[in-house]
Amino acid sequence: LIRQNPECKDYLLEAYRYHLRKERTEESVRCRPRQPIPLSKVTALLLLSFRCKTQVRSVDVYDIHMGKWFAGPAMDNRRSTLGVAVVDQLIVAVGGFDGATGLSSAEAFDARQGTFHHLK
Repeated sequence: LIRQNPECKDYLLEAYRYHLRKERTEESVRCRPRQPIPLSKVTALLLLSFRCKTQVRSVDVYDIHMGKWFAGPAMDNRRSTLGVAVVDQLIVAVGGFDGATGLSSAEAFDARQGTFHHLK
């Protein structure tokens, strides 16, 4: 999925070149220190199954203000051992295993809508 995307491939090549250099300089915009998000701006935590032996579609959400866990929306595919990233305010679940085969698909959770949708 990543290798077939030209933009992702460019980022991978840039990362390889950066790590192969003997001298590392802070010249890239991606090398700037990340600023922590104040906890007051965080409203919920999303829990996905990363290393579970059972493939699940379920998502658990912890509401920080209420101090409670509740069941979130289900993903379209059952997944375990998946990768997760935050992209443009979406939580993206990539790949994983559905119990029979490795997945090369991705779906994103939009917190504003409270739903998952497939990415192409």
